[in-house]
Amino acid sequence: HGLRGMGERAAALGGRCTAGPVDGGFEVRVELPIEGEA
Repeated sequence: HGLRGMGERAAALGGRCTAGPVDGGFEVRVELPIEGEA
């Protein structure tokens, strides 16, 4: 669960999850590949 679980789920889908302090706050970013056309 938590951030580790988010990272594992993102990796299972071919993506990645990063988290850490940024500009006086905290950022969680998940990047996932998108297939097909919009």
